[in-house]
Amino acid sequence: MKVGRLIVILTGAFALPVPREKFRVVKRSQGVSSVKRGGSGGNHTHYYCDQLVDHFAGDSAHRYGTWCQKYLYNDQFFMRDRCHRPVVLLYTGGESPSLNDNVVTKSNVADDMVSLAKEIGAVVMALEHRYYGEEKPTRELSREVLERTFTSDQALADLARFRDYVADEYNLGDAQFVTFGGSYPGVVAAWARAVYPEKFFAAVSSSAPIEARLDFPEYNDAVGVSFASELAGGSIGCASAVKRAHEEVGRMLEVEEGRRELERAFNVCGTHMLDDIDNRKVWTSEGVFGFSVQSNDPECDSDLCNIDKICRYFTDPNLPESLVERLAHVSRARTDECVDVDFNKVIKMYRNESDTDWTKMWTFQTCNEFGFYQTCDSWKNCLWTPGLNDLEWNTRLCRIGWGFTTEEVAANIDRTNCKRGGLSLNATRILSVNGGVDPWHRLALVTSDDPSLPTIWVPGASHHYWTHHGSENVDNSVARARAGIRGIVKQWVREDARAILPEILL
Repeated sequence: MKVGRLIVILTGAFALPVPREKFRVVKRSQGVSSVKRGGSGGNHTHYYCDQLVDHFAGDSAHRYGTWCQKYLYNDQFFMRDRCHRPVVLLYTGGESPSLNDNVVTKSNVADDMVSLAKEIGAVVMALEHRYYGEEKPTRELSREVLERTFTSDQALADLARFRDYVADEYNLGDAQFVTFGGSYPGVVAAWARAVYPEKFFAAVSSSAPIEARLDFPEYNDAVGVSFASELAGGSIGCASAVKRAHEEVGRMLEVEEGRRELERAFNVCGTHMLDDIDNRKVWTSEGVFGFSVQSNDPECDSDLCNIDKICRYFTDPNLPESLVERLAHVSRARTDECVDVDFNKVIKMYRNESDTDWTKMWTFQTCNEFGFYQTCDSWKNCLWTPGLNDLEWNTRLCRIGWGFTTEEVAANIDRTNCKRGGLSLNATRILSVNGGVDPWHRLALVTSDDPSLPTIWVPGASHHYWTHHGSENVDNSVARARAGIRGIVKQWVREDARAILPEILL
């Protein structure tokens, strides 16, 4: 869950009823509950076309219309026997482009789920989150409509209604449904179990920030800690060098000659773009070398692609480059294209109601419920250029796109935590998995005294790295984490089977 340089931070609100005519439904069911897209032979894509636009319209829910929600279905591992209830492993989609078939076959977002399905003979499914991907519940994307239809409450109700459809359509009424997800989908997976315990048997929630937060400087504090961590390939000397380099960038931005030099060194698109303060903030808010710690991959094979390689380069005393030149070299190693820092392009996108870019939709969702403003103005471990990435800057897109004030954002975040409980999950059978090099663990359930809410800590691992295909072959801690996930879910399933076995055999 990483918002790009231009899309830094986000918020929330709960709406008054919206007139029915505001809901211009994209697709209506016309009596069809499921449509499969494409032919046979391994195509796992389907559409559930009786999903409600508004689950909370009471007796008028169907009057507001239905829409076609994309889902993936894979039963190649499924085994049914009379001694066990069938198991459905359901990936809960989130803030991403449209899901493709590999989510339920060989995945970089849910391979822990797929590997478990192979062991226990489970059905594997994934449901795309409303307003992401191919289909949208409404054509209109005004704040008034989105506040009512684009909420986590609606997404959870989508899952519950879809679960009942699957149980009937695929003869899985007696199945145990276990939700899986990483990042925001991990939040959805946990909340689905908490809000609808009668429908979802258990949840595996990876790298999930279940506590909403307005000002989140701890994120960049954790980034600094990761660059100093020897386990991640960093060092105290490396973190210090990266911090000093960004401080020097800040000093160069204050003078015209320095700005021209930076534009040349970092291949910034356009002319004199860093003269504009907003463009400077776009460029510096997450570091100027384009590297995301939460995506750290210890096995990447390209140049300067992870913490270890970057730190070896930054601390090499035999290289002639200055620290700023080293920042520029890392930036250029990551892309051959010029670096676009034009904030006016962002403003144009956010003011265009018809633009459905998934990053913009995520920004609204965070404005409307979560916050997560990754500021860099107070914590000593933040490595980035000081004085630019503050709370006002991070809430600005909420105002530009939808007119949210910072006070509204703060109130929405408080409402989310009051409703969901933050780190105090009022539920059972939710497994929380987090990694030591993932800044999002600062808002996640890392430890628990409740045996029904177990946790797994993965030292040195980045943002739900253990869900990636092949990750168990990279690091022993990741392999142990994946084995732990499989073991805990299998234990829950076996315990439930023993409890109901006499009933099954009647």
